[in-house]
Amino acid sequence: MSRILLGLTDRTNEPTMMRNLPMITLMLGMAVGTSTNAQNCALNLHDGAKSTLSIQTFSTPMFVDPKFMKMNDDKKDEAVAAFNAGVAAGTVPAASASDMVFTLKKSVTDAGDEYAIGYNVAGVDYFSYVVCRNDTLFIARNRGVVLVGPPDNPIGFTIQGVQRIPLHMKVGDVLPSYEDVSMLFPLPRRM
Repeated sequence: MSRILLGLTDRTNEPTMMRNLPMITLMLGMAVGTSTNAQNCALNLHDGAKSTLSIQTFSTPMFVDPKFMKMNDDKKDEAVAAFNAGVAAGTVPAASASDMVFTLKKSVTDAGDEYAIGYNVAGVDYFSYVVCRNDTLFIARNRGVVLVGPPDNPIGFTIQGVQRIPLHMKVGDVLPSYEDVSMLFPLPRRM
């Protein structure tokens, strides 16, 4: 039995996939939720539409509890299940709660209908882009090269691949793969 603890308390060291999870969830929700309206990609989305994602995080102190670390696997599974049940029942208080508001900007381009999905974090606007052409969504989590590290002193870059999601999927269909490419700059040796 695998252990799953709900919630995270610190997002600064999270892998990129976890930081992008709210955006990926929203885009997949759009794809699934609009697939029945997707004749000729006429999605039922309008310019200026807003969507709010409510986020709660939970502290999981048992990972630093020596008693938990000494438990056998069955007891650990029970403790994790009890913690998760408390979260689900609302008896474990959230460590933090916040809302993330996404705003949609629609435009028509040569490539198809384009939807820019924006959100603001700490005063900085971030956008992901969805182009709808024929019966396919093309999702770009970012455009172009994304620097890693502070803008004035980056330590590398990443180029994120474009994901293709057909609007008319059937059970058993496999999504086409996509790749992200990352590179870190070599650091000068210190002597």
